[in-house]
Amino acid sequence: MEPLTKALDLYREERWRRYEATVLYNLSERQRFEPHGGAVAQRTAEEAVSIWRELGNFKGEATAMTAVAKAMITRGLREDALQLVRGRMRELQEDKPALAQLGYGCIPVLQECGAHDDALAVAEEVLAINRELGNRHEEAWTLKNLSEVRRDMGLFQEALDCAQEAQAVFQELGDEMGEEEAKKVLSHIYTAKREAHKSPHRQRALDLLGQFASCVAQKDSEGFQRALTQLRLYQGVDGQDVAASLGSLMEDPETYRWYVEASADYFQVTFEEAESMVGRAPMNPTQRAANLDSRGVKGGGIYVMFRFSGMGYGPSFRPVQQAYRQGRPYEASQGPAPAALCVLRDETAEEWERVAVMQAHAGVLDGALQGSAFYYQSFLQPIIDMRESGRSQVKAS
Repeated sequence: MEPLTKALDLYREERWRRYEATVLYNLSERQRFEPHGGAVAQRTAEEAVSIWRELGNFKGEATAMTAVAKAMITRGLREDALQLVRGRMRELQEDKPALAQLGYGCIPVLQECGAHDDALAVAEEVLAINRELGNRHEEAWTLKNLSEVRRDMGLFQEALDCAQEAQAVFQELGDEMGEEEAKKVLSHIYTAKREAHKSPHRQRALDLLGQFASCVAQKDSEGFQRALTQLRLYQGVDGQDVAASLGSLMEDPETYRWYVEASADYFQVTFEEAESMVGRAPMNPTQRAANLDSRGVKGGGIYVMFRFSGMGYGPSFRPVQQAYRQGRPYEASQGPAPAALCVLRDETAEEWERVAVMQAHAGVLDGALQGSAFYYQSFLQPIIDMRESGRSQVKAS
């Protein structure tokens, strides 16, 4: 903050308005993370916007406007941020070059506000204007933005097409920085499509994952944050990669706790929220789950509970051997829904039946549906109580 403040004073003294506006933007981005800094950050960014407007620089204005919108979102004024962007774009509707420059910078703001349909419409409009004007460089950057919008909307194939087209244009123009940015977007898309092996940054991501695992093993907080930031930037690894790197480390309770605490600090959430995030991560679906062995409870455990609720399953429809649930109970008012995993086996089937028809067996299908009961704490609690009661009796004896 201190170097920025000094630079701001210098540029104001020299009346270098362009640099003054740039510093104001950067200052606002940092003020936003200060305690109760949203209002201060908004005023600083609005000052930058007014300077860019005075200079007639629409791209600078759009960049500063993103800082205003982020500050407003920090203050809980999401709808006001949307109105700010939409209103300014309406004012420039007849000036296509200005609209293209402003719109390009407004796309991330609309995404930040969760207005994905608006962001998609603006990106497509800006792309059409840049193509009409023959501005290949701006076209490539807009294609990159458009691919990010489509990715966030789950339109992965369309996003992939845009990112690949952006990369091709950047290559044609010899823009190495733009090409690198397009590759990052491609990595994010392939990872989201569960095709991380196709990521342009696959090897780099695996190297980063190795560094990340080393930081966890050494309980290196600073290295943990650096590696995680880089991993989130480049993507390119999947759940199996993470499980292979971290699975054995997570078996140690002390390391697991450190990992959750470090994640909570990084994402600025509570320990419980971080544990839910970690537990639901693809690295290990059963890690730290509530392990309920259906055979470990007298009477078949879960099927006793089904019987109590009026569902009497016959031998062929009792395939659940073991079940896990992790995350919050489904009844919880906040947080992500839980995940359930069941180990199924139909012991009434002979071996030839197992080979011939097991995959289509009605009992197996029903067992998979039975797993949804584990979402509910009200279903599990009697089983947990019985197990705890049994342990208490053993200790007492």
